Amino acid sequence: MKTLAISASALFVIIAIPIAVGFLLPKRHIATRSTFIAQPCADVFKLISGPPVWRDDVSGWKELAPTDGLYTWNETTRNGDTIAYQRMRSEPPHLFVTRIADPSLPYGGTWTFAFEESNGGTLLRITEDGEVRNPIFRFMSRFVFGHSSTIEKYLTNVSAHYGQKSEIKQ
Repeated sequence: MKTLAISASALFVIIAIPIAVGFLLPKRHIATRSTFIAQPCADVFKLISGPPVWRDDVSGWKELAPTDGLYTWNETTRNGDTIAYQRMRSEPPHLFVTRIADPSLPYGGTWTFAFEESNGGTLLRITEDGEVRNPIFRFMSRFVFGHSSTIEKYLTNVSAHYGQKSEIKQ
């Protein structure tokens, strides 16, 4: 019986600490990463602003009817999650801003893609202005995955599309 009580207490602590820490962490975060792509800005902009069929983490894509007058689409991930996105701003070939359009998700926010001509190619910088609403996800995002992990994966996919190895910078 004593072992059961100790095990139950340990389990409670293992669950309670991440929840408590998650509640103490801010909901909002900003993360920025960049990489150089040896392609013109217009080409990289066209790739990113079009259907994400080139990304290895996306298994499906579907254009939706505009929402609030904004271009809207769904992306389905390899694990089956479907997320709606909206284009907030588009200034080819230098700026593209998207946001997660589903407020019921435990996370949300915008991604700002900045395309800067550099050394005959493009310096691509992605800034995530994110919000993690669920305290457990907040803990995981901050201490397990990192706020920039999705940006880094995305930049790696862009580089791979062009046959490059990604050198990601903060």
